Amino acid sequence: MGKMKREVLLWIGRTVSVELQPSIIYASNAKTVWNEFKERFNKSNLTRFYLLWIQIGLLKQVGLNESYSQVRNQILLKTPVVTVNQAYALVIQEESQRELGVLEVNRDP
Repeated sequence: MGKMKREVLLWIGRTVSVELQPSIIYASNAKTVWNEFKERFNKSNLTRFYLLWIQIGLLKQVGLNESYSQVRNQILLKTPVVTVNQAYALVIQEESQRELGVLEVNRDP
């Protein structure tokens, strides 16, 4: 049974962040580690949950920014509907043309 306890402690040591590893190096068993972590992190859980819910509520779906409105409109108007890979290819093409300066008004293509 002692070997299994050591293996559990080793597993815990490999799975926790580097900052927490020094606090469990000299632990005698997994229950001790569990209790120490519970004491350390349990006190602020409600506050942490509340802050996470606020952050989740403020999240917005990732999309193309307004500088890509023209290519976005092209993608949305295509019939039949384009695949994600085709839409990605159109955006990459737009980016490449911008890098070359093709779409800039003040430059010659």
